[in-house]
Amino acid sequence: MTGKDAVLQVMVNLNRLNTASNRVIQPEVVLLMLNKAALKLTKEKYFFNINRGIASNDREGFQKNQYSTDELNSLVVTASINAVNGVAPLPSDYLFHVRHSVIIKRADNSETVSHTPKLQKIDNLGEVYSDPFNKPNEVEPVSFFSDNYIQSDAGTGNTVTKILFNYLKKPEEITLTSVVKLAFIDDVIDAAVTLILDTWESPRMATQPQINEIFKIK
Repeated sequence: MTGKDAVLQVMVNLNRLNTASNRVIQPEVVLLMLNKAALKLTKEKYFFNINRGIASNDREGFQKNQYSTDELNSLVVTASINAVNGVAPLPSDYLFHVRHSVIIKRADNSETVSHTPKLQKIDNLGEVYSDPFNKPNEVEPVSFFSDNYIQSDAGTGNTVTKILFNYLKKPEEITLTSVVKLAFIDDVIDAAVTLILDTWESPRMATQPQINEIFKIK
């Protein structure tokens, strides 16, 4: 399905559900709502997995909920990111962490891979580093997010040189000419229709001067 096909389907659904309306919506606004719906549903499906016990550091990953896994698989990306002193920039299309492992350079220049880094909140780092049983080491490094970076510490004498990163990326922008690859595009279309109808029916939105820039009234 192309973005143009999705726009046309939204318009067909709008006409079917709102036949008494005299509003005509611009394709650009439909695209805006489609992209808003795509991001919204991606987040909802991810957090649905989280609520079903699929935390980002869960060894079984998305496999506990196969249906939702299949829907999100096209958005899961694997990246190998070089780290400087354990710090690596997040990809520009990053949305949510899935899992990661790290390549560690020891003091003797030998390397090892840890598949079990502990992901911590930055607010908990003081407690982690003060606990001798939870301090980072090459078997269980400690990783955390800070701004647009992920940082990993493998303990004294070790340096994290690369982060092997699995993450959920943002949906690609839907344009009139793009090919939409989302497995749940039908849900996105339905959600976009709902967003548009909610906007039309909102008294607050109806009083805003910007409404005439968004919707054309016959």
